[in-house]
Amino acid sequence: MRAATTGKTQLPTFALGTRIAGVVTEWLRVYKGLRHVCVLSPCLFNIVAEMAMREALENFNGGLRIGGRLVNSLRYADDIVLITISPEDLRDLLNRIISSGHMFDLLINKGKTKLVDNS
Repeated sequence: MRAATTGKTQLPTFALGTRIAGVVTEWLRVYKGLRHVCVLSPCLFNIVAEMAMREALENFNGGLRIGGRLVNSLRYADDIVLITISPEDLRDLLNRIISSGHMFDLLINKGKTKLVDNS
């Protein structure tokens, strides 16, 4: 998954000010997203990607039982491996991830997506 960006200069999404002792400070413009050089960027991306995956996996019972545990995904940074036992489960899980990803402005890069079949 990756954050969806247009590559254009973004307009502020909102402005905020802080009230200290009854006086409002100078208004700050808040833009959506972070610069890639920001040290927080990978951490925040991982948090948002984890939130999207948890949303997608809610009430999903597909996957493979290993040692009594249900395993349906392996995740490291922005790499995700989906594990299912049927094409229907894979399609359902992928649709869930696409849907939850849209809620967080995350997209799947189809060019980097691979399918491995064990049949």
